[in-house]
Amino acid sequence: MHGSLTLGTVGDCIVELAACWALVLILTGLYLWWPRGRGGLGGILYPRLGARGRLFWRDLHAVIGVWSVAFIAFLLLTGLPWAGIQGDLLNRGTAALGIGYPASNRTHNAPASVPMKTALGEAPWTMELAPIPTSTASSEHAGHAGHEMTMAVRDDAAVAGVDRIATAVTRDHHVAGAYRLFLPSGPTGVYTAYTYPDQPQGQRTLYFDRWTGGLIREVGYPDYGWAAKAIELGVQLHMGNYFGLANQLVMLATCIAIVLLVVSGVVMWWKRRPTGRLAAPARVSPTRIKGAIAILILAGILFPILGISVIAIFLIDRLVLLAAVRR
Repeated sequence: MHGSLTLGTVGDCIVELAACWALVLILTGLYLWWPRGRGGLGGILYPRLGARGRLFWRDLHAVIGVWSVAFIAFLLLTGLPWAGIQGDLLNRGTAALGIGYPASNRTHNAPASVPMKTALGEAPWTMELAPIPTSTASSEHAGHAGHEMTMAVRDDAAVAGVDRIATAVTRDHHVAGAYRLFLPSGPTGVYTAYTYPDQPQGQRTLYFDRWTGGLIREVGYPDYGWAAKAIELGVQLHMGNYFGLANQLVMLATCIAIVLLVVSGVVMWWKRRPTGRLAAPARVSPTRIKGAIAILILAGILFPILGISVIAIFLIDRLVLLAAVRR
């Protein structure tokens, strides 16, 4: 529900689009809030106690927004790495710049296979696009190379070796706590084990040769690029895992602030709308419109799905106005 509204790819796009537009609302809200020679801090950093009507709701909206803006922006930005479009672009971008998954996964002695997420169906965010190394198939098993999909369904040899690998993971390589173990697929497949603790500094991914049981490679948090480290840390803070209950309470307060901003925003719009009509409020000054347009253009470049939606809204708006003129 949280990531895709149970609607699959379509739901994922809707959630991603909502997050991107929320960032636009933050930027435009700060632009409108910014003090312009107004005396005093009332309505800026604290609500004016004597305010009534729309002024009260404006103060409430502005003050809650300015005190929670950093937390809301953090919540949105740390959620986007898991989004279908922005997350994929971010992952590929950090990998291309050498600040994502470790360089050892690009230039290593063992031949590389498909990306980890493609092969296993899931992976830590940093390792999703990292190619999995391969086992060195002996001549005895090389003849089965064309039957990898069959072996992935039922590979007795792989199943039989699970206990040996599990022992190696916990005893020889000192992996404490929960971990996921994936069986090799085909004669050159590998056993893959990874940990995903609440604190990303403990993340480890280990690849074992399916025939010898030997460790091919280990990748840990210290091996990640700086961007990948920051993203993995942000994701755990986003989910409320890193600091336990305190982390969860901070994120809860942020979510409550979002709800209050939505409610106060709707009330302000309702009070500003033309009397008796569900129309837009009065037109603001051209200077503010130019600033909002600049923010939209910049955000559309940074977030492609947002840019596409802005273009779509602009075209629909033009068509509606054109139809109204022709009437």
